[in-house]
Parts: sequence; structure tokens; C-alpha cells
Amino acid sequence: MKRILIIVLAICKSLYSFAQIDAYLIDYGINEQNEHVIIHWRTSAGFTCEDIKVEHGLDSNMLRSIYIYPGICGADTTEESYAYTVGSDFIYNVPNYFRINLGKYGVSKILQITVVSLDSVALKLFPNPITESSTLFFENYSNETATIQIKNVIGKIILPDIQTKKNSIKLNELNQLPAGIYRLDLYLNRKTSGIIFIVL
Repeated sequence: MKRILIIVLAICKSLYSFAQIDAYLIDYGINEQNEHVIIHWRTSAGFTCEDIKVEHGLDSNMLRSIYIYPGICGADTTEESYAYTVGSDFIYNVPNYFRINLGKYGVSKILQITVVSLDSVALKLFPNPITESSTLFFENYSNETATIQIKNVIGKIILPDIQTKKNSIKLNELNQLPAGIYRLDLYLNRKTSGIIFIVL
């Protein structure tokens, strides 16, 4: 099962004041690694003892604590770095929202991540219907040259061939096509895989 990070966004919520927390939480982010979500952050020198909570939800307005670092005391003169690996507390193929809660010092801006699971399929275009962030995912462990053709409903090639040696490629140009139904064919290792996609 192959899982690939495709989307990471920071979302600012006006409900919170970030001025105070920015003095203590000086860097934070989220990424996918080895089929897990990793949240990392750094506190400033002088951050005093306080529980740090990692919060998660499928709705950015309804986050719950999924992990607590109890009573972390930052160093008086140096910055301290932390990381948390999210196990089963996220859902594949949908947006997941996370933030870091420093208790009395405030909460971070919300981070959004979508991790796409290919499951047992060889080819996945996500999201579909097409948006400007639609990305094609496929298995290409040996970094062979893959050729992608875009065709209309009668099988006519309508865009120049696209080539890559990676196992994913963002297809911005699909968002510019007229509304309709199209076919994408992937040629890799003398095999062809196809998928239907929609432009609204």
C-alpha cells in the first residue's frame, strides 16, 4: 500500500490571537513520511513548563487532543525542537486538520494535510473532478520514464505528451481544459494504465 502526501496548508483562524504564541512557538510544520503524518515544532528559549497538546480533527472547527507532552520545560538559553508521529489518528484521502496547543501561551495556526492512499490501484488522479492541485500518483520504484497522454472521449490526443521519472506529477494543465469527460493513459514499462477524469 503506497501513501503519498499531496497537500499541506496553513489556515489562519481569526478566533485566536497568535501574537503571544509566536513568541514561544517559533517554527512548526507537518509532513508525510513512511505512511505516517509527522508534526514538528520548536519552542523559543525561556519557554516555561507547560503541557503541549497535539490536536486533530476532520473539521477545522472541532479539534480534539490526540497527544500530550506533559509539563515540557524549555531551556532558558536555547531553542528546543520536538516531533510527534501520528499513528491511527488521521484518515486517508480527506483533509485532516492539526494544531499545537501550548496551553496558557495559546494555540498555533491550523495545519491541513491530505494523505492519498493508492490502495490496490495502480493509478490514481486526486482530486477528481480536476482542480488546480490535481496530482497523478502511480508506482514507479525504479524511476523509469513514464509517458502520460490526455485524450478526449473519442480517443484523440488533445495535449502534448507529458513525461516524468517520478511516481507522481502535478497536472495543472488539466484544469484549463473545457468542461467534460476525458481519459488519461499512462505508459510505463511497456504497460498501459488508464483513468477517466472530469473537468467541471
